[in-house]
Amino acid sequence: MAGETGGRWRLLGLALTFGFTLLAAMALGYYGGRYLDSRLGTSPYLSLVGLLLGVGAAFRILVRDLLQELGGRGRPGGRGRSPRGRGGTRGGTGPAA
Repeated sequence: MAGETGGRWRLLGLALTFGFTLLAAMALGYYGGRYLDSRLGTSPYLSLVGLLLGVGAAFRILVRDLLQELGGRGRPGGRGRSPRGRGGTRGGTGPAA
C-alpha cells in the first residue's frame, strides 16, 4: 500500500512537471517568435513557428521522462535504458527475406 501511494505521488509529480514544462516552452517559443516578428516585420509567422517548436520540445521532454520512468522499474539501482539505447541496428534494412 505504501509503495502504491509513492507511485501515485511520483506520477502526479511527472504530470505537474510536464504541465509546467509545456507552459514554459510554449511561452518561450511564442514570445521569442513575437520578438523576432517585431524586428523582422513577419507578423504572425515566427510567433506560430516558435509556439509549435515549444510544443514539440515539451513533448520530446515528456517522452524522454516517460522512457526514463518506465525503464527504471524493476532494475537494480533504478537504472534503465537510455532513450537512445533501444538496441537493434540503426538505419538497417531489417531481417533478410
